[in-house]
Amino acid sequence: MKNILGTIAALVCLVSVMAVGGVHTQVAIAVVLVALPAVFYVIISSAKPNKKTGASTPISVSLPSLIFSIFAFICFLQILPLPPQIQEILSPQARALYLESLTVLEGAEAVSAAEDLWRPLSLDPRETADRGLRWIALALLALVGARLSRERHAWRDTLRAGVVFGWLHLGVSWLHNVFGATTFFGVYEPLGNWPAFTMFVNSNQGAAFYGLASLAGLILARRNLKTKPIEAFLSGVSAIIFVLFMLELNSSGVNLAYSLASILYIAQSIWMVYRVAHPKMQTDGQDSSSKEQLKTRLLQSASTLVTLGLMSAIITLPMWLSRTFLWPWVQSTPVGIWVENKAVARLVMIESGMRGALDYPILGSGAGSIERTIAPYIDWTQIRAASIPTLENQFADWFMGMGFLPTIAALALFLSGFTFISKKTRIFSPTIKSPRSAQRYLGLLAFAIYAGTLVQMHFPFFALGLATCIVVVFEVGLKGGRLKNPPEGAVWLRVRNLHIFASQRVALGLLGASVLAAGVFALTWSNLEDTRAVEIGARAQAASQEELRQMVSAVPTESRIFTALAFQAAQADEGARAIALAEHAFALEPRANELLFLAHIEAHFGKKATAADYYTRLFSPEYLYTMHSLRGWVSEYLLKDITDTTQRVQALQGAPAHWAYALSHIRRLDDKTRAVEFALELAEQNPDNFLANRLVVEAYLGAKEFLIAQFWAEMMVAKDWPAESPAPQELDSRFKKVGQETFDSHHEDPHSASLALVAHAISRSGDRDGARRYLLSIEVPESGELADEVVYTTLQLLPAEPSEATPEEVAFIARASKSYCRNQRARNEQLLCWQAEAWLDEQRGNIDDAELVWKRIASDYENPLPLGEFFVRQRQCIALDQLIAQHKETRSRPATRWLGRLRSMPRRCAAK
Repeated sequence: MKNILGTIAALVCLVSVMAVGGVHTQVAIAVVLVALPAVFYVIISSAKPNKKTGASTPISVSLPSLIFSIFAFICFLQILPLPPQIQEILSPQARALYLESLTVLEGAEAVSAAEDLWRPLSLDPRETADRGLRWIALALLALVGARLSRERHAWRDTLRAGVVFGWLHLGVSWLHNVFGATTFFGVYEPLGNWPAFTMFVNSNQGAAFYGLASLAGLILARRNLKTKPIEAFLSGVSAIIFVLFMLELNSSGVNLAYSLASILYIAQSIWMVYRVAHPKMQTDGQDSSSKEQLKTRLLQSASTLVTLGLMSAIITLPMWLSRTFLWPWVQSTPVGIWVENKAVARLVMIESGMRGALDYPILGSGAGSIERTIAPYIDWTQIRAASIPTLENQFADWFMGMGFLPTIAALALFLSGFTFISKKTRIFSPTIKSPRSAQRYLGLLAFAIYAGTLVQMHFPFFALGLATCIVVVFEVGLKGGRLKNPPEGAVWLRVRNLHIFASQRVALGLLGASVLAAGVFALTWSNLEDTRAVEIGARAQAASQEELRQMVSAVPTESRIFTALAFQAAQADEGARAIALAEHAFALEPRANELLFLAHIEAHFGKKATAADYYTRLFSPEYLYTMHSLRGWVSEYLLKDITDTTQRVQALQGAPAHWAYALSHIRRLDDKTRAVEFALELAEQNPDNFLANRLVVEAYLGAKEFLIAQFWAEMMVAKDWPAESPAPQELDSRFKKVGQETFDSHHEDPHSASLALVAHAISRSGDRDGARRYLLSIEVPESGELADEVVYTTLQLLPAEPSEATPEEVAFIARASKSYCRNQRARNEQLLCWQAEAWLDEQRGNIDDAELVWKRIASDYENPLPLGEFFVRQRQCIALDQLIAQHKETRSRPATRWLGRLRSMPRRCAAK
């Protein structure tokens, strides 16, 4: 691209990539300002006659530029203030939400006066203006790219530019990483973590760019394989390096998209090489020729459909894979982990977006307003409670944000373009007359597969660093080549001139409309405040009534405005208003955080029963998986807001994993009696639940009612427990992520666990010998394997003097140690294994081995007491004195916390 247009297009793409991936509105404004004169230059230059032919070069107003222009026009309509009658026709749902929010804010009387106000259709005009600027930038760039396609070697130079951009991006991001930079070029600091080795703030977008650069290197290597082997080698090496950095960014969706595109490209290239080397012989006869053409068309159509099916299968993977017999095995693989953790969530968001789009079918809810509208449609049992700025699927995002008609047009454009590119590859033709052209379309098909798969799992058109590169690649690749000179006196010369005349006028119209729309978008974006900012709640509290009305008019579905106002009303002791505002905030965004706030407000104003109902819903499976800081919510809100024992149990009925935590906090916040009441109420509500019964024993032990605790544990031993609960693999996968106990508190072997609980209660009363005797009386199963709880309790009750243990105790402890310690254990559980090993070595007379293990425990767990007790038993008083001196010299708290107890040991050692 040795001309000014090529330089401008390259500059636009490079700046978009380097400027934090082009995700900020300022980058879109800069791209528009650069592209406008470039398009004007295209229009002017196209009117000039060619020096060789004397004819003008037509402007290519491509379908992508028209689609982007339509998208920009939709955004323009969405931010225009419209009369109520038009609002009611085009977006009745948005108008209803606005009136509802205004009613909650000011009352029904004030709303009647506001019904005649003009307002935009978009539920977030500032973000819609931002999207409009992006569409204008891409539409203008598409016009420039279409003109570039007429230049000589345009496709080759585009691929070279992709490889060069990849290296520049890698070099600059590598320098940032080496110097430990926390800002981009020392100017911009991202809010979240900055991924390594990329200038994009999002690792998915960075990986997607490396995938584009790698595909460019791969296709360029194939193109120059015979003519320029050195360049082909360097391009191939570059492609491999870019793939490595793409994998480093760990974006599963990008990896799948790139794998599909590269594998199909390599396979089709090999097939093309074979067909060029072994062309089919042409057969005589019109019938045979027609059959060959029909066969070629059928094979080409089948190939296109199969490729589209593979692209669609990636996003629908969870739906069909979970229904196969391979699913249990797949769950343990990286693909299964990706499906469970991310693909399922994407499907939920896509489905929610399509349901939401039915409420905004004509012009959508506003481009970029997904975060404002999607919450009521989300299934929060599958998605963690957080803001959702995008649906992770470009088409679903467009359906909800801009309506059905423009999105269907874009989808039709993609499918028709994909079919056209696939047809132009001609890989099933009997003879390939133009291998170079077929190679270009094969490369373009690889880009189409990659981009088409990518838009199903990410949002590349939001990041201009990706979108500009994709647009230039397709505009240059689709046209490909210079215009042929028409012969003198050609019949279609007049048609060509008419096309030149019409395309110039259309381009001029688009240019003028773009200038006007870009000005409106930029003005709208700059005049409206950033409603996504964290401090929007504080702004709402400090705003006047008129300013609040303006905020609600701009973003009527922003729940943080109403949450902040509810908090302000609660401080002013305006109970009814605070509750109404909190209820509306939850209706707008029915997430766990908003429900917690609503329950807290209800309890604050004395509506304990209603608050208990909300807490019951909050700690049910509907929200339990998607919540953060669960335990903090139990201790800081639930137990402080709800004091009635029955209501507390009701609220935590669906969250058994937090019963023990709640019990410990009730013991600390209230008293031991209230803790016993809580445990008894749990057991009464869940008589066949082992965990609830175990907590009764723990509550009595905490209250030092040892005999009652032992009696309850013995009742558990005699109890006829119900059948086992479902196996873990039969539970819903999202429940297993937070632990099976969260939703299945039953025990696999409640009888054996109850036996261990009896021994535990006896030992807590101070009778450790009686507890060991009770454990020895337990009947060993025919399998010889003791239950985990039994062996765990046994290892906790090791005799203080190994030499005084009976042979039965030694044999039982050895069996328990072998059974418990053969599996990998957590750190605290492993301590029991080491203690048992040292105890058994000491009992068997292996003093040196025992000392080594005791020393390891003292070192790894920073607890010298077991080692000191060992020295006392072995009368190694000098070693004990050295141990005490060593911990005196060490001033760290873990080393000195045991000094008091260590200093009492020398006297016992001397008395031995």
